[in-house]
Amino acid sequence: MTILIVDDVAIFRIMLKDIITKHVAAAPGEYHEIKLEEASDGKVAVKEYKRLKPDLVFLDVFMPGQNGKDTVKQIIEHDPNAWIIMCSGSAEKSVVRDCIRAGATDYVLKPLDPRRVALALERFRRGDASLVNLDEIYEEAPKAIAPAKKDKKEASAPAPGAADKEDMGDAFVIRGKSDEESEDGDV
Repeated sequence: MTILIVDDVAIFRIMLKDIITKHVAAAPGEYHEIKLEEASDGKVAVKEYKRLKPDLVFLDVFMPGQNGKDTVKQIIEHDPNAWIIMCSGSAEKSVVRDCIRAGATDYVLKPLDPRRVALALERFRRGDASLVNLDEIYEEAPKAIAPAKKDKKEASAPAPGAADKEDMGDAFVIRGKSDEESEDGDV
């Protein structure tokens, strides 16, 4: 199994490789031989995806040059079945939704929690890619990266997952589908 890790920050790539390696070592027999590859920006990621044909991609959302959302779109155009897990310090509703709608399979918040990365890897191993529960993503957001309330008077340390929930809409986003397509009942 080949995993492509894409982030402009080298230490993040190293940390993610370490988490993946430890998870795979702790689950003998569950994963085949793992090959970890890296790219440091979106354009290189698309080229490497085409060259390597990885089974799984961990992709940063915000990078200089080509961002993660545009990279997802290009990879999905090339391979509609690509399995892409976005990684970001942003728990902003619109960012998460846009990434999933572009074709990402999952969204893991930074700073990385090894348990959450392991959950994403297990979802991949099981082939569980149909729905992303936004409530789970918002609830895992540490206070430091939780989205701030629009009213600055109420912006003092919102509880993880509490900010902007009232206008969040549906709690689930269907991979690669717009709001209109999602409302057609294809859940």
